[in-house]
Amino acid sequence: MEINEKSIKAAFAAAKSEETKQVLVALFGKQEHDYRDIKTYEDACEFLGIAPMDPEDAEIMSTDEVAYIKIKTIAKALRGGEEVDLTDLDRYLWYPWFYLWTQEEIDNMSEKQKERITPLCCLLGGLALSGASAGFGYLSASDRPAYASAHFGARLCQYKEEIADYFGMQFKQLWFDYLLSGCKL
Repeated sequence: MEINEKSIKAAFAAAKSEETKQVLVALFGKQEHDYRDIKTYEDACEFLGIAPMDPEDAEIMSTDEVAYIKIKTIAKALRGGEEVDLTDLDRYLWYPWFYLWTQEEIDNMSEKQKERITPLCCLLGGLALSGASAGFGYLSASDRPAYASAHFGARLCQYKEEIADYFGMQFKQLWFDYLLSGCKL
């Protein structure tokens, strides 16, 4: 039996229960996850130990639906396989946010301005009972279970600003397909 870094990463990705993860940590130490290893949707699937989307399924969906599924998968892989924990009120969430430029605006920019075209990473905060909201977006719930809203998809958030920035830059075409597919610019 050959044990290498790839097989250990696959074992951690496949571990579903906390007990299994604890056994793997006891055997191999804490799993080091470098989000920069996730460069493609296929990398994310491999890290999570799941099969990529079937191309035939993708053919019957719109471009933005396919992009959302891929971005959601990538987001989870970038978080090391963790689901977003919305119960941890002391933990910040970061989300890539983009400026939209027309081709004409880009053509009229200096090289220095073009270098600065990157996504912003915005903090997702919470809604206080007094009505004050924090950060770039917020989540709220009121009137018992009859009303709830989430203004930005928490599944796409990251726990670190630098990872959200990487997420926006590395996967900007997928973000474009998700956010703007079908829009007339």
